[in-house]
Amino acid sequence: MSGRFAIQINPELIFKVTEPEMYVRQKRVDLFRRTRRAEPVPEPHEPLEPLAPVEPPQPLHQTPSDGFLAAANKPWHGHCHDDDNAALAPYRKVAAGCVHAVESLRNQEEVEREEVQRRAKELQSKQYHPPEPKPFPCPDEQRACIKCLTENRDDPLKCQDAIKSYSLCAQQVRQRFVTAGFGSPQGNS
Repeated sequence: MSGRFAIQINPELIFKVTEPEMYVRQKRVDLFRRTRRAEPVPEPHEPLEPLAPVEPPQPLHQTPSDGFLAAANKPWHGHCHDDDNAALAPYRKVAAGCVHAVESLRNQEEVEREEVQRRAKELQSKQYHPPEPKPFPCPDEQRACIKCLTENRDDPLKCQDAIKSYSLCAQQVRQRFVTAGFGSPQGNS
């Protein structure tokens, strides 16, 4: 066999190369889909007899010293061998590091919690509290004046007495304000 071969370049080949999504292979559809076979129904078995309850072994009559001696004479096959300790050393270091990291995170959380509580208290103390509203002077005279003026829109001169009583009350409030030592009220010069 020689290593030569020929390629024919035609427009269809160029179109396939430049437009590859047109020639995407479609999945082959199985016309004969496999159906699930029904599982065989198990044959009914004869019911099993219940087993007799197993009683725990009865302890032998031993004195405390016999139990101690018996345990002391048994060979101890612990799982702590030098090879195991050497293999577990890196894991123990990682576990110790994790414990240290958890403790430091708990300490850091406690410090940050105290800091947040301190700042919250500080913000609450600096929070703006609007002053208590002062009672409006002469509310009865004002209501009487407004009522009279709304009822007598065409002839406001009928409300002369109500307006005078309101004016007198306001003048007394101003006088008390000035004599209390707060200076002249704002707006009046």
